[in-house]
Amino acid sequence: MLRFCCALLFLFTCNTVISQEMPGMTQSNYQAYNSALLNPSAPLHSKAYLDVNLLGLDLFVDNTTVAIPGDGFAWYDLLKSGYTMPKYGPYDRPVVVNTEAALHRAYVNQRLMLPGFVYVDRNISYGLFLSHRTIVAARRVPYEMVNFGYYDLSYTPQQNILYRDYDIRISGLSWSEIGFNFAKTIKYRKFNITNAGLTVKRIYGAAAAFVSVDDIKYIVYNDSTIDVQNIKGKLAYSAPLNYRNNEYDSDAGPYTGSGFSVDLGVTFIKTKKEVNRIYDGPACAWQFIPYDYRLGISLLDLGYVHFDENAYVHTYTGKGHYWEEFNKFKPENIYDALRELSSRLYGDPTKSLTDSSFTAFLPSALSVQFDYHYKSNYYFNTLLVQDLPIFGGYRVPRESYLSFTPRYETRAFEANLPIVLYDWRTPRIGLSLRLYSFTIGTDKLGTMLGLGDVYGMDIYFSVRMAWLKGYCRAKKEKHPCGEFQF
Repeated sequence: MLRFCCALLFLFTCNTVISQEMPGMTQSNYQAYNSALLNPSAPLHSKAYLDVNLLGLDLFVDNTTVAIPGDGFAWYDLLKSGYTMPKYGPYDRPVVVNTEAALHRAYVNQRLMLPGFVYVDRNISYGLFLSHRTIVAARRVPYEMVNFGYYDLSYTPQQNILYRDYDIRISGLSWSEIGFNFAKTIKYRKFNITNAGLTVKRIYGAAAAFVSVDDIKYIVYNDSTIDVQNIKGKLAYSAPLNYRNNEYDSDAGPYTGSGFSVDLGVTFIKTKKEVNRIYDGPACAWQFIPYDYRLGISLLDLGYVHFDENAYVHTYTGKGHYWEEFNKFKPENIYDALRELSSRLYGDPTKSLTDSSFTAFLPSALSVQFDYHYKSNYYFNTLLVQDLPIFGGYRVPRESYLSFTPRYETRAFEANLPIVLYDWRTPRIGLSLRLYSFTIGTDKLGTMLGLGDVYGMDIYFSVRMAWLKGYCRAKKEKHPCGEFQF
């Protein structure tokens, strides 16, 4: 169990280079499609009446465990032909371990946004969203497990010490989703507009793994002997794999679970001019209504995935084992590893297996968006995303996020400079740029510029086709009050 926890942690933090909430794409008035990712009512008050997403990608990794020293390294070095990363320390590794924190955490967030669209027709909007997402999180991982996982049991400074750890959580969930979005104006009077929306999503679970160590007590005596005096926890996993050879299992199919989720949102808009009724002309002739400020509140990813194909749950209830020659424990597959562990703890290779299905909950969150129109093309935005662990059991968390973003936007160009407080701990500065319908950005500008040690990476981009309000190809109908009646 100890080795399995460490293996998962380093697999997810070191070998995966996979932004968090993409403020440069989700808060713009020109990006109806991406704005629905944080508030399903947001597309209704955008400058586009039709926004077609062609491709988008959101990649984020952050951890407190290992880092690439910034001195002498920059990410663009990886683009050089024949480049090899420098090695550090007596073990000649490409990363160094953070020895200052007693407990470590890591977070990986990936979202691939496939073709979809949003269409705005005056007081209603609807859209289709297709994406594949992966989240991996590790929390409260003790420093000695990190060191044992990195240096192996031969790390002598930690030998012959009794360790007692608890509440360790490592979780991973990968899923595809098909979402249908609908929003409607529910109040439209004088200087106030209120829009409400929801996105209902069908979820297809591709893989999941959850490790919870409620309590563990152990001593590492040398590089081959470990005395696990007590261990209590659970392991649940499901994937389209043959666990006897770790190869893809075509009989299981690409998905081993399914479920549903919903996003709910409302947007309050204080307009600059008084509005009395909704224009009943074509959608393309609808005019964007300038505002003083815009306030959005939303609940995100309220849902679940039930895994009942190729799914297993192992439970460990306070047993221990004095394990000699642990260094020779090198199982070739998941099946053999867990049978051996059960045999060591219970004398029975199947005793730890307690269930063949489980339900995983999505990273639910509360989001608040406030956008202030300063003047002309200048805006100031504040974004809050707070994790909501409202469901128990197996769940992937969502890292909390607070940002303040000055923004300059025109039809052809947009620039965002987010100042971010990530997970209420780490301040950082980002940058995103949009040229017509292409956007690229990062929330870790320092990392991209090669400033400081590298504890993660962040990049997002979007390629879209957008048709803006007020631009109709057909001849526009003329009437006394113009294209929009105040």
